[in-house]
Amino acid sequence: MEDFFFHRTHAEHTARQKTDNFEVTLDQIYEALFESFQHEVTRDDIGHIKNLEIESELQWCVPIPENIQKVHSLLDQGERVVLISDMYLPSDIIRSMLEVCDERVAQCPIYVSCEVGSSKHTGKLFRHVADEEKVSFSNWYHVGDNWHADYRKPRSMGIKSTLYARSALNELEWSYLKEQVLFYQLYIGTSRLYRIHHPDANDRQVIGASLVGPLLYPYADSILRDAKQKGLERLYFLARDGQILRKIAQTINEQRNLNLDLRYLYCARQTCFLASLFCVNEKTLARILIQDVKHSIELIAGRLGVSSEEMFSLLPDNIKDKIKDVSMPYGRKIRLKIERFLFSDERIKEYILQNAKQYRKMFASYLQQEGFFEQQSLGIVDMGWMGNMQDCLMKVATDTKQNLTIHGYYFAMTEITAGTSGQNCKHAMSLGLVNYWDIPVNALELITSANHGTTSGYFEDVSGRIIPKLGPGEHLVQWGIEELQDAALWFCQHYQEAAKQINDFGISPSSVSHALVERLRFPSKWVADVLGTIPFSVEQNDQRLMEAAPVFSLSQTIQYVFCRRKKTRWEFTSWEMGTLARSPKYVRTVFRIYKILKNAPKMLKPLKKPLKAVRFLVGLPERLLQRKVIKPLEVFFSNRKGKTKTTETMVNVVALPTKQTNKYPKRDVA
Repeated sequence: MEDFFFHRTHAEHTARQKTDNFEVTLDQIYEALFESFQHEVTRDDIGHIKNLEIESELQWCVPIPENIQKVHSLLDQGERVVLISDMYLPSDIIRSMLEVCDERVAQCPIYVSCEVGSSKHTGKLFRHVADEEKVSFSNWYHVGDNWHADYRKPRSMGIKSTLYARSALNELEWSYLKEQVLFYQLYIGTSRLYRIHHPDANDRQVIGASLVGPLLYPYADSILRDAKQKGLERLYFLARDGQILRKIAQTINEQRNLNLDLRYLYCARQTCFLASLFCVNEKTLARILIQDVKHSIELIAGRLGVSSEEMFSLLPDNIKDKIKDVSMPYGRKIRLKIERFLFSDERIKEYILQNAKQYRKMFASYLQQEGFFEQQSLGIVDMGWMGNMQDCLMKVATDTKQNLTIHGYYFAMTEITAGTSGQNCKHAMSLGLVNYWDIPVNALELITSANHGTTSGYFEDVSGRIIPKLGPGEHLVQWGIEELQDAALWFCQHYQEAAKQINDFGISPSSVSHALVERLRFPSKWVADVLGTIPFSVEQNDQRLMEAAPVFSLSQTIQYVFCRRKKTRWEFTSWEMGTLARSPKYVRTVFRIYKILKNAPKMLKPLKKPLKAVRFLVGLPERLLQRKVIKPLEVFFSNRKGKTKTTETMVNVVALPTKQTNKYPKRDVA
């Protein structure tokens, strides 16, 4: 039967329309379904489908430990506990469901709306129970999860009621709910199950199970499927985004017996770039002096793999005199001087290349140690975004092994670099090739943060083993990144176990990714308040850590809005939409006005800058007076005096400057 969800819900609606009190039994629902398809199916077929529904109810019934413990506590105190439900299933089926969860709870009396003929929603079921149990409403304590039937209605009748909201869907689950699709039901059910089994979970853990796990599981799943299809035996998950991805992939790998070798590789953009540096030219200088943040000698030294003092000593005196502190940012003029110095001075070029050669040797030894050159073809896994780190890895790898093929797997890509080839493949698995500004890049990097700092280099210990140098990561551990990862991993493990019972969903799990990415692109205050407090730095060496999405004051908002360069805004916030969601309403109002003015006609563009705005507003009345009053009067009186006698004269005057008109192509006029 095609579109069973629609026909089943329609049959229930039809059956309720035929009754006086809108309460129906499961038999009545399937009788209405049979009447709709009596020429296509038999009663035995309908009976079989009904039994399948009952079996599904029993199979997927999940206990709520918190509520079961509460019932046990009340029974131990000698209290009378009854169970009331607005349900089309008969009480014997509901009792069987309870026996699956807890036998003691299953022994409590059960009142079901379909058998009584009245519901909690109308309040009549409460009155029926009160009469049967000989209890007054004032001595009644009720707990349920429906806001009207279990909270509002009983309170209006004098019953002490409490709303149990932990089992309700949260905003993230509502964002991609489609009741008619089994996959979404199971996906959301697993997310909700975490909160049911962890009643004391904090917001970080809830975000991990409701956002991070559901978002990253499809990506890890698609990676392993593609790697198995391509015959790859080993995958390297690149630090730091790859830490949580590898944990999720390991869960899938073990439960499906894929026998893939999943390894974690300590590397970073900075280390890979320096190891792949074979010459100093404009392109490499652009990577060293990348204009995404304020520069300092300490920052440039970190990108070149040398100490700040050593870098400072190599600079000429005319630059040294301008720099008071190696850690203090310098301006554009000094940056240009340093750029000219690095490009023109052969001594500094040779020093950079010698340092890169030693660094490359150590990095290649680390790759050799981790078995990077043992395979003919392997895969690397990262979040994105252009694949520059893969290009650098390929340069270092081919310097050691020429015929190596690398498959790069990415959540999304914003650009395909020139280094991409058949031997250096790149695959955007979840979102494909997208515009950089159309996805929340920094927000996606927030949810894949690791419990350690960035990889700044490598050293050899006494045993001869190459050990990565890691920056401090205590700030992320203190924030609770491990709690978020554990919750995400719990979701993936339990979803994988549940999904094994169903052969085919008919839909790809990656369909959830787009919906959840939108929740990061336009986050709610709750999501922004949780993820926006993660310590984050847009600099490669994690200098100047700050909250990813700090709350803006009015002065900060004005500075941010009128900031000239878009990339410089990262010094204020790494996640603009997260900051807006967390900030007061007047901050969002200022942003809204700015966006309106930004997209306004060209006439209003001066309002973007304070000084031009003042000049524009002051001069506006004078310009209007000139255009609307003075100019028409001058034309009127000039015509009266006969200064412009014919229209032909005016046309000739306009056509006089032939040098100006000749710059346009001539046109034949009919």
